[in-house]
Amino acid sequence: MKLFKEMIQKGEQMCEELKELLAPEIVELKIRLAEQDAKLADKDAMLTDSTA
Repeated sequence: MKLFKEMIQKGEQMCEELKELLAPEIVELKIRLAEQDAKLADKDAMLTDSTA
């Protein structure tokens, strides 16, 4: 999974055909990662508020 994430982040290294083939999965993974980041940011904000 780590390697796959790195490949997505460095997309210019993948050939165009592979990008087209994996496009739906890449979009889905990026959405999931963004959702996880948002949840972590919310938790971090709540922790910051509770300690203030």
